Amino acid sequence: MTNDVAIFLDLDNLVIGAKQANLTFDINLVLDHLKEVTDGRIVLRHAYGAGRQSQTILQELAQAGFIVQSSSRINNYGKNLADMQIVVSAMDTLVDGHQYQTYVLMSGDRDFTPLVQSLRKRGKKVIGVGIKHTTSSSLVELCDQYFYYEDLIPTVDLSQSDLEDLLVKARDDLLQNKNKCAPAG
Repeated sequence: MTNDVAIFLDLDNLVIGAKQANLTFDINLVLDHLKEVTDGRIVLRHAYGAGRQSQTILQELAQAGFIVQSSSRINNYGKNLADMQIVVSAMDTLVDGHQYQTYVLMSGDRDFTPLVQSLRKRGKKVIGVGIKHTTSSSLVELCDQYFYYEDLIPTVDLSQSDLEDLLVKARDDLLQNKNKCAPAG
């Protein structure tokens, strides 16, 4: 039996959270990681809350196969219907005839804890993905697995010597460019 995966992306929580943490959100980085850890087939890709997102993000999501659903604001605090739409869509999948074994909730919002509890009660594996500063610890504890977006970003390990060499090179490049730009006199 294949491990079919359903993904529900809370754009306001994850993309805006990444921006607040000075990170560039890359959906393909997350998808690659999820394919690895689930060893499954990502069948459903839904994103919610597109009203405040850039066209670039929306295009990247569309290219990655996401169905993007916009949500209008319901009050002056910027709260929208995205969270409720995610819950309803996830619960709909339980009766739509397709048997998803793994649910990925891309959000750190603790409002999703009842959804996680309900999915797990029905024997589903739940994986969470979020940004460290916007993630509720209670949500992390309820998920079968939880990944922080920051931990998925590749890093380069530099030795002290490598770092010093890069700084010297950067300084030399700046000085060289400064001399090229200086008026002849």
